[in-house]
Amino acid sequence: METIRFEGTDTDATSTPALRAYIELNSDEDYRGRGVLMTTRDGSPAWYMGVPYAGHGFTIGRASGNDPKMAAYYEPPNTNSLVFITEGGLISPGHIKATTSTHNGAFDSTNPSNGYYEMNRWIQTHGCAGYHVCDAIEVTRYLQRGESIVDNIDSSTSTVHYWVNSGLDMWWSSAYHSDCWGWTSYGSDQMGSTYRLNTQWGNIPRPGSANCDQKWKVLCCK
Repeated sequence: METIRFEGTDTDATSTPALRAYIELNSDEDYRGRGVLMTTRDGSPAWYMGVPYAGHGFTIGRASGNDPKMAAYYEPPNTNSLVFITEGGLISPGHIKATTSTHNGAFDSTNPSNGYYEMNRWIQTHGCAGYHVCDAIEVTRYLQRGESIVDNIDSSTSTVHYWVNSGLDMWWSSAYHSDCWGWTSYGSDQMGSTYRLNTQWGNIPRPGSANCDQKWKVLCCK
């Protein structure tokens, strides 16, 4: 086992600096990444934390393959950022896309059931391996970065819905709004939270809801 230790100790206690021990990574421009890359000899996916390639924030990323440095990329199509923090302190997903298939609101109809768990399992085999189901707030934070959603989006000038988690439980307009009763119901009297998109909006989502008997794609985050 190899260990590197930096110890900042003021032996005579004559000064009170803000930093006693630190590592400074300095580059000639913000556009080039600087951070810590963690790899293994067995080829496991690499982890990266630091300023990503292209700058503009701080990322925690993961990537597999022949080039572990790809973990430092966050811009599509190199969507390896798992968490992205903007320079304004906004924490958001690194990337959002849609599943390749549609589904009604009942991802688990057994009793007892965990629709959230089964929904997240379902997206792994429908175009979103390594992602999780987006929460509504994750989508709004992603949009605040100026991003748009383009992968697996249906090209249509009419409105298309995409399921997201909201955690809401409310009654409105003769229907329960409750993530399709925790993604366990396909009843027309239940509603799930969605984001609506169409090509006329430039793939910028608007909040919405849909009846649980309808089949829509799911928005996936990572």
